[in-house]
Amino acid sequence: MTEEIYPMPSFPMLIVSDLETSAKFYQEALGFKHIFTMPGLEGKPALVHLRWLKYADLLLALPRDGREIPEPRGAGISLSFQMLERFEGSVDALVEQAKANGANLVSGPLDQAWNVREVTILDPDGYRLVFTAPINTNLSFDQVIGNAAGVRKAHRTINHENTEPLREKSLCLRGEISSSTFRRGTIYF
Repeated sequence: MTEEIYPMPSFPMLIVSDLETSAKFYQEALGFKHIFTMPGLEGKPALVHLRWLKYADLLLALPRDGREIPEPRGAGISLSFQMLERFEGSVDALVEQAKANGANLVSGPLDQAWNVREVTILDPDGYRLVFTAPINTNLSFDQVIGNAAGVRKAHRTINHENTEPLREKSLCLRGEISSSTFRRGTIYF
C-alpha cells in the first residue's frame, strides 16, 4: 500500500550516524511506517521518511556535509508522540515491542500527574523520544491542570528533614515507587 504524501507544516529531521540502523530501529522497535527512502550521491540512501501517524512524520538523514555528528545529540530536546490508535493506545504494548527489539528505556512506563502514561526511549543516536497516552479521557483540561498543580504543591511542601524520605516521596510522586513505602504515612492524590 502506498502511503499518502501531503505537505507537512512542520516535521523533525534527525541527523543520524547510521541511516539503515536508525530506520530499522524506528520501524521494528517502535512501529513507525516507512514512507520512502531518498537516494543521495552514488545512489546510496541519504534520507528516510517515516510516519508515526498522519501529520506526525519524521525524517532521518545522514549529515549533508559528511562530518561526524557532535555529541550529545539532541541535548535538551525530546520528541513526543501521542499513542492514539497505535498499539491500541497502549504505552505498555509499545514498551513490550521496543524491549523485544533492544530499545533503551530511560524512564517508564509511568503515570504522570498531567494525566498521561508515558515512556521515554533513546534511539540508537541518543535522541530522546517520549510516547504518551491519556489515562482518563473524561477529565477536563482544568481538572488535569488542577491535579498536576496539586502534585507540584505537595512536592514543594514535603518535609525536608533529611534527603532519604524526600527521595522516596519524590519517587512516589513520579510514580516510580508506591506511596505505601513512606515511613511517615501516605500522601493521597
